[in-house]
Parts: sequence; structure tokens; C-alpha cells
Amino acid sequence: MAFLLLSAMPGSAAPSPAQPPAAPDIAPADTKLKVSFTVNGKSTIAKLGSSLTLAEGRFDAGIDIADNSIDGTLTLPPSPGYFVVFRFMPVTNTTAFVQDGPATGKVEVTLPDAQTDITVKLYIVLSDVRQDGVPLNVGANCRTATPAVITIKGPVKLLPEGSVSKIHSVYQIPPFSGCGVTEDLDPLLTGLISGPGNTLDTELRVRCIGCP
Repeated sequence: MAFLLLSAMPGSAAPSPAQPPAAPDIAPADTKLKVSFTVNGKSTIAKLGSSLTLAEGRFDAGIDIADNSIDGTLTLPPSPGYFVVFRFMPVTNTTAFVQDGPATGKVEVTLPDAQTDITVKLYIVLSDVRQDGVPLNVGANCRTATPAVITIKGPVKLLPEGSVSKIHSVYQIPPFSGCGVTEDLDPLLTGLISGPGNTLDTELRVRCIGCP
């Protein structure tokens, strides 16, 4: 009590007790192994019997070594396509693949390889469609109504940098929606393109390990 009274008197302020040093901010350990791939590929559309060569893209992923999970971002530039419809009519277009949420899955790492089971969801977007050279006005919002679900499953090389892995996938193209400005072209494009049995042959080349 005497201490409290003295501390309240003018000129009798007691020295402040020494404060312990603040604990440094320690970020949780990063358990993710970052890896980046250059992506090339070719997709064969079952109904058309024609193939689309994908423009070179990139897949940036993080592998969580704590639980073997993986998530990543696939970036693909638009690809020009040439198809023959009804076995005689040439059709050209630009096809874009727009990712819907991160690619996710499981990876079992046994360096220099990894056994992968990754699912990526991609909207297929059509533009600049020409039928025998004549523009087919599909509009700015012509795409699949839901994303195509593609599984990348198989062994993938992680080391050394520059290593190439090839994965074969089979996927279904959903119906199209939002196609056509002056007329509804959804039924036409869905009938020509959508359906099961489409293939995707993907080539993954390691850009770098431990990089952004």
C-alpha cells in the first residue's frame, strides 16, 4: 500500500519494470514446393475428328509436402483452330481455355518424379468463328455452359529442369451457351462439338523448381 501511495505522489514516480523484448514475427514454415512447367498439347475433338494444337502456356503449382496436395494455375493463350465440318466445310475459329478455380489434386513425390492426379476445370470459349471464310457471329460470350473437367494423371518428371513428361487424358465437352448475336447458335455448336470421348495429349516441360 505504501508503494502505491508513494507512486501517486508528485516527484515520486516509481521506475517502470523492465519489459521483456517483443517476440519476433515468425511466419509459419512454407511446406510447399513450388514448380513451374511450360505446357504444350493437342486436343482431338471426337465429333469433328479434328485436332486443335494448343498455343504454348504455363502451369505454376505448389506441392504441399505435408499432405501431398497440389494446387496450381494453368495459363493458356488463345489457340487458332481449323476444322472440317460435315466432311467438306472448313471452319476456323479461336479457342480459349479459361480456368475455373485452381487446379487441385494429389501428388506423391519420389524425386526425380512425381505421381500426379490433378483435376483442372476449364471453360472452352469460342470466338472469330468463320464458316467457309464467312464470319459466324457467335458474340463475345460464347462458351461452354459449365467447365470441362480434365484429369492429369500419371508420372511427371520434376528434375532436372527441362525434363519433359507426356500425359494422355480423355474428357467431355459440355454444351455451349451464350453463342449467337442475331440467332441462337447454342444448339448448332453443341451438336457439332459437345460430347464425350475427346482426348488431350499434354506435354509438360519443367521450367524451374522453387521458383514463383
